[in-house]
Amino acid sequence: MMSTENIPDLVILGAGPAGTAAAAFAAGKSLNVELLDQNQAPATLPLIEWLPAGADHLLEKLKVNRDEHVVGAVDTVRFIDAKNSRTAKTKLKPPVDLVLTHRLLEQLRSMAGERGAVVSAGTRIVSIDPREEKVHLVSATDQEFTGRLLVAADGTESWAAKKLGIYPKTQSRHSMSCQWASLGADLPKKTGQKPSAELSLLFTSDSLADFSYVYHAGDITLVGLITEAPPDRVESKFQFTVDWGKDDGVLPSDLVIDPGNLVHRTIPRGLALDMETHGAKRSLVIGDAGGFIPALSHDGLYPAIWSAELAVETCVSALDSPHPQDALSEFDHRWRRDMVEYLRLPNVDLRFLLPLVFSNEQMAQKVARAFVYGENL
Repeated sequence: MMSTENIPDLVILGAGPAGTAAAAFAAGKSLNVELLDQNQAPATLPLIEWLPAGADHLLEKLKVNRDEHVVGAVDTVRFIDAKNSRTAKTKLKPPVDLVLTHRLLEQLRSMAGERGAVVSAGTRIVSIDPREEKVHLVSATDQEFTGRLLVAADGTESWAAKKLGIYPKTQSRHSMSCQWASLGADLPKKTGQKPSAELSLLFTSDSLADFSYVYHAGDITLVGLITEAPPDRVESKFQFTVDWGKDDGVLPSDLVIDPGNLVHRTIPRGLALDMETHGAKRSLVIGDAGGFIPALSHDGLYPAIWSAELAVETCVSALDSPHPQDALSEFDHRWRRDMVEYLRLPNVDLRFLLPLVFSNEQMAQKVARAFVYGENL
């Protein structure tokens, strides 16, 4: 389906996982698509996220090659309590892929371009004006962009969501993430079987809101932290994780981490549940911008791509509808029906749940699956 007007069917704001996936999905449905990215060049620091098997069908639709972005796998989860006095292990079946995010983004952007999407890099939008028949945008350099519909995927603290009036005015679920990854100099040349290893989760609070994670296999070393601590305490908590990993033998004792190579992010965990709607006039908000981050695992790669496909399906219906706004409203109904269990915290008191992880194998398995598969407890 192509628009009969000489403007794009869809303007997508933001070229992260949600935005690039939306561009690839939409272009694959023969929509006229323009993808606007405020960054002139992709990020250079490596960021590794995990991607459960449930995402495979989405990546197959996008025709991306998993060998290009999967750098390892997690086959075992080990839990360690805050005092480092109790541990528990559980196997994962199937293993969970570790994904080099910027390489996946390269594939998604390439696929979007091959399917006909136009990508405008270095474009910072400063004005959004949803009109009766189209959405009009203006950049910081006075470039004008117009589309029949807008999909905003401009990340945490979304400027677009605030401008459209759909970002919640108060919320308390933001966490800080700090990660460092070492990939090995020859990793880009590697294909085929990727290393599988144990992911160690160190709990630093009874709420499960603070935890550290460590993974080391072959050339891949991954150290990360999720915390509700103030920004000025994040790096000291991260260093504690590194010291613990060395003492525990999970990390090499001679490991040196350059603070300049740390990837810092703010994570709006479960924020989607606080938003009354993800739609405005001729517009939808997805990915991190829409708060599609699981409240327990804090990993948003899968829900970003999932929300992108749902947004594109909704936009296709809206473009064919005599009442496009009514069609766009279906986005809220569908994600709440299909994604709530993945995003929300378990309906249990986590302070009493955590001790059971170290004494009950079944509970350890459930918590591990909640973290990496998004299964609710």
